[in-house]
Amino acid sequence: MKDKVFQKDFYCVYNDYNVSLRTTELNLLYLPLVGSDAVKLYQFLGSKMIGDTNLSKNYLHYDILDNLALSNHKFIVARKKLEAIGLLQTFYIDNNGVGQFVYKIKQALSFSDFFNTPVL
Repeated sequence: MKDKVFQKDFYCVYNDYNVSLRTTELNLLYLPLVGSDAVKLYQFLGSKMIGDTNLSKNYLHYDILDNLALSNHKFIVARKKLEAIGLLQTFYIDNNGVGQFVYKIKQALSFSDFFNTPVL
């Protein structure tokens, strides 16, 4: 995976469920594990879904960095934490020198599933 993100790289979000349905689990279970930057990023990416489609339109990474007040380094760290805990999958496409990221949001586990997962 690419460790450098430029503000002019594009991204879109793939999601097939409503992120806000697991807000309590995110705040009580995941926040202590991944920190506030990662949880903010997860919720921000989840908010990009508009309408009935599962794929958002294209945005610039400047949108994330500016709205969440994250540096490039903090963004990469938050993204890697989400990937490590299983809340995000990242795909990168190099389209003639223009970067395109696809962020696939994974549903947060319920309380019972979380506590029945040995790794967590």
